[in-house]
Amino acid sequence: MRSATCLAPCDSRSQARAPPRRGGGGGGALAVFAARAGVQRPRRLLSGIAAAEAARSSLDPYIVWEKIHTVEASWDSREHVEDEEEELEAHLVEAGARGVRLEQVRHTSGVECVRLVCACAADRGVANALAAAILEATPAVDVTMSEQLRCSLPQRRVHVPTKWGFVHVVVSLKGGEMAKASAGEGVVTPDWGECERLAVAALQESAAAAAGAGGGGGAAGAGDPPAVEPSAEAVASSAVAALYEGVENGTIPLGVQFMF
Repeated sequence: MRSATCLAPCDSRSQARAPPRRGGGGGGALAVFAARAGVQRPRRLLSGIAAAEAARSSLDPYIVWEKIHTVEASWDSREHVEDEEEELEAHLVEAGARGVRLEQVRHTSGVECVRLVCACAADRGVANALAAAILEATPAVDVTMSEQLRCSLPQRRVHVPTKWGFVHVVVSLKGGEMAKASAGEGVVTPDWGECERLAVAALQESAAAAAGAGGGGGAAGAGDPPAVEPSAEAVASSAVAALYEGVENGTIPLGVQFMF
């Protein structure tokens, strides 16, 4: 059996969302569940950059809540299932499941069982169709159904444009723990290696341009101010600020991953 946790992509814009904890507002294209973000500083401190501090205080990792139906079934692990696990998951997804989890559990009687947990839209018709598919494809003789609220986390890596090039930024809750959502803790981490490479490339390009201008008799103009030489910190700060701006204006949509 694979891990008990299953991830499945979904369009965040079609989901029901819980309101923010306080005030009206809302939080742009998505409803936020008040989680203040910090810029994680790998290997080197991103200090003294006003843009980074401003972005850190304003960027919220989005935590989306959706009402769903959960359909569960179990059977003796000695029972044979005709479909392979991948085929069973594909069959249930076709029937309306948005996430499928299979795990080995021990019944109170001591018998080893297989437990199947599926999530689907909060629609009784879809849930009924999914329950019928489970009974048809597995040895289960009954299913249980419940309505729940499920928490979804933003996608982990976002491709963010800066004036020096694209940077991947990781958005997540600290430690990836669901309990952190209520504590309002989040983290935003630009890819430090990419930031360093872009900064070096920009410096090399600036040096080449300066050499070319000098060799061409000062075509750039003696009165032009010197170009600002970027640092990896500046690139990282720009990426975080661009992520916040893109999320706010809708140009950078945050997809979500469901986690049971």
